[in-house]
Amino acid sequence: MKQTLSLRPAGSAPASATRSKRAISASRLDRIHDLAREQRRYPSEAETVLAAALAEAFPTLLFKRKAVAGSVIADFQCRQRPLVLMLTSDSANADPALADRADRQLAEQKLTVLRFDPEAVVADVAAVIEQVRAAVTALTRPPRPVRAPRAFARPQRR
Repeated sequence: MKQTLSLRPAGSAPASATRSKRAISASRLDRIHDLAREQRRYPSEAETVLAAALAEAFPTLLFKRKAVAGSVIADFQCRQRPLVLMLTSDSANADPALADRADRQLAEQKLTVLRFDPEAVVADVAAVIEQVRAAVTALTRPPRPVRAPRAFARPQRR
């Protein structure tokens, strides 16, 4: 029998259209996690220097190295603040279009991205820490005002 094209009713949509725009398949997400795990095993010199400096400068904040955020592997992600640190080099193999796409994906997740050159991190880690400190301060919510305890007076029964 010959098949013909038919129109779907307006209310129904194909299964692929109902998925979110940035949905990642389970197999791709597994590959991303495996790649991040492999990168965690062999840190670069800049990652080692920055990790030690972050741990010393921010003892109350946890920066996870090579954290997966969506389909992006962030070099450092702060768990207490919406902050991501990326080490990018200006070498020939670094594609600025990929970096822009990663920044957009992280911004969709409401994460602030700071990018640093690995050579600059090794050369002057104190300047990098000051930039991170400024970002952490900007992302810190002001403390909630302490409310005076309420006096709950029960109405007198007559």
